[in-house]
Amino acid sequence: GITPLAMPDYATASSCHLFIFRFDSGSFGGIIKDKFVKALNAEGIRPAHGGYFTPVYRQPVLLDKTTGPFDQLSHHEFQGKVIDYADFHCPAAERATDSEAVWLLQNLLLSDSQGLEQIVEAVRKISLNYSELID
Repeated sequence: GITPLAMPDYATASSCHLFIFRFDSGSFGGIIKDKFVKALNAEGIRPAHGGYFTPVYRQPVLLDKTTGPFDQLSHHEFQGKVIDYADFHCPAAERATDSEAVWLLQNLLLSDSQGLEQIVEAVRKISLNYSELID
């Protein structure tokens, strides 16, 4: 029910300060991401959270192009055209922010192997008991 983000083949190292994985609601009886994250937190996996609530390309700074006196956003080009972020539609980014992306923050990544195993056990416990989270 969870899938870590893949590291590209060309990458030789990672400087992750977050561990992001994809949450599959269907594998947890259809519970929403927020309930899964709250359940992780209740199991002591803190801070786990749902990441960005709005895709980056929908952030006001990009939509309004208001970055101050050194504005470069109004000149961003792609394939020879100035980008209008309001015209973008990125279904994968929408799904990630709405229902899939779960973030485990840096302090959890600094744990020893026993602490990391607690994360695995928390996910396993939720996967076995998700029916308690269904409305």
